[in-house]
Amino acid sequence: MFEAARLHDGIEHTGALGGLLAGAVIGIAMAVAGAALIVCTAGLGAILLGVVLSIGAGAAPAMGGSWGAART
Repeated sequence: MFEAARLHDGIEHTGALGGLLAGAVIGIAMAVAGAALIVCTAGLGAILLGVVLSIGAGAAPAMGGSWGAART
């Protein structure tokens, strides 16, 4: 159980909000790029995008875990 804060305790903050906002911006940019790829390649980009996303989905948890551990 955590103890209550006292008068001269240090204030500790994390960079979680910054990471959330950065991830949201990157995610929106990737979605726009993916939509443009599908439209510009007349659907062939959908197949390629599916392959890339399935490969990336396997590596994302490991990359996110190591990046999060390095920032704390």
